[in-house]
Amino acid sequence: MEQKDIVTVILVALVVSFLLQLYLFYLGCKNQCVLKHEALKKFLIINRAISFILMATWIKLAFGSWFHGNMTYNIIAAVLIVGGQALNNYMYYKLGEDNIYYGKEYKVPGISDEYFSGFPFNISHPQYIGCILSFIGVFFLTGFNNNNSMRKGVLYLTMFIIGFYLTAMAMENNCYSRECKKD
Repeated sequence: MEQKDIVTVILVALVVSFLLQLYLFYLGCKNQCVLKHEALKKFLIINRAISFILMATWIKLAFGSWFHGNMTYNIIAAVLIVGGQALNNYMYYKLGEDNIYYGKEYKVPGISDEYFSGFPFNISHPQYIGCILSFIGVFFLTGFNNNNSMRKGVLYLTMFIIGFYLTAMAMENNCYSRECKKD
C-alpha cells in the first residue's frame, strides 16, 4: 500500500472516529438508555484518545513533519493550547469525571445544580470552547510548512473538528433527561 493510500485510510478512520464520538455525545445527551453511564464514559475516553492518535499520525504522514520553525505561530499555538486546556482541566476539577460525561443527564447520584454556577459556567459550553481553542492552537502549531505556506489539509481538518464541536454544542442545547430502567 502506498503512503498516499495509508494517509487516506487514516483520514477516513479519523472522520469515522469523530462521527462515532458525535453519536456517543448524542446518546449521552439524549439519554437513549442504550449505554449505561460508565460504559458511555469509557467509550468516549477511548474514542477521544484514538482520535488524537489518528490526527497526529495523519499530520505526520501527510506532511512529513508535525511542527515548523516560525516562533510567532508557536507562541500563538502555546497560548491557545494552554488556555484551552486550562479551561478543560478546570472543568474536570470543578465538575469531576462523572459530571463531565453526562452525569447530570444520567442522574448520577451526588450531582446537583450547585456545580453549574459561577466561572466557568458563565461561558456557554466552556469545555467545548476549551477544545476549540486547543485545536486552533494545534492548527497554528502544525498548519504551516517551514516556508510559512499553509497546510490546507490541516486547515480543513481543523475546520471539520471545530464543526464537530459546534454540532455537539447545538445538540447539548437541546438535551433532555429521562429515567432509564434500573437493572
